[in-house]
Amino acid sequence: MLINKAIKKSRYISKTEVNVFNVTIYIYIFLVIIHLRTHSGDKPYKCKQCNKTFSQNVHLISHQSIRTGDKPYQCGQCENKAFTASIHLERHLRTHTGEKPVQCSQCDKAFSLNSTFKSHMRIHTGENPHQCSQCG
Repeated sequence: MLINKAIKKSRYISKTEVNVFNVTIYIYIFLVIIHLRTHSGDKPYKCKQCNKTFSQNVHLISHQSIRTGDKPYQCGQCENKAFTASIHLERHLRTHTGEKPVQCSQCDKAFSLNSTFKSHMRIHTGENPHQCSQCG
């Protein structure tokens, strides 16, 4: 869903149509360019206040709203609860709706956040990333 939003909002999209086994595939050059920046280190978007650079304009906008304290995404159910990014509001709204989109395939327990799910999975894998350096 977020990728679709990025595609619709971008002015720099070139769409290439490829036919493979009678299936039409659209390759969005814009997304490839963004991905390649992770490898090249290219950061063309620069904050005018602190000179920090970013690979994507959306990250610059988020950085600027954090610096200014601007929180344009308001929760309609909580008093004085606002967020700098729409994704943060979307996650928060799950506390009101009870939505838990991430489900464990081993025990069917559901989670509202992917990070909570990853932590839960350690129960099944036995992984313990936070071991004491003294006693192991």
